[in-house]
Amino acid sequence: LNEDRRFVKAAMTLANELSSRFGCSRVSVGWIEGGYARLQAMSHVEKFEKATSAVQVVEACMEEAADQDEEIVWPRPEGFRAITRAHEEYARSHGPGALVTLPLRLDSQVIGAITCERAQGGFDAVEIAGLRLMCDQATRRLGDLKRSDRWFGRRWLAGARAALSWVVGVEHTWAKLGGLLL
Repeated sequence: LNEDRRFVKAAMTLANELSSRFGCSRVSVGWIEGGYARLQAMSHVEKFEKATSAVQVVEACMEEAADQDEEIVWPRPEGFRAITRAHEEYARSHGPGALVTLPLRLDSQVIGAITCERAQGGFDAVEIAGLRLMCDQATRRLGDLKRSDRWFGRRWLAGARAALSWVVGVEHTWAKLGGLLL
């Protein structure tokens, strides 16, 4: 993953590695953009049509996990209280035997999600812990690549937005007031 210099290539590498190491039929990597999950990479697929119903339902699964900031497992284990409506719909309409979606967290904020599918057999607690560990290790690198691997105008706008958020934000109120008075 560290060898890749482009975000999409790194996301594809992660999806393919997780798929082969955990025996998944498909692994999808999504990123939160404007409050919605957007599919970035899918294991063993170079290009995919973003407007298909399968992609939209996978994105809904990612949003479900991101909104709850929790791993979502389907079929739902006994005593599991999280909402799994999108996962149930995806399993019903597209037929994987088991699903798990893990939110990607960077500095305690959910920035993406990974959905793993298996045709047969579920995900046990040890596998989910292994997936969580691998996701946690890959998230920082993916976040850095996502930030740096874009058009220079977008990088400048993001930098200006961060600077302006400090100026107009609620933090450091006294320093800002002192600057205004000066």
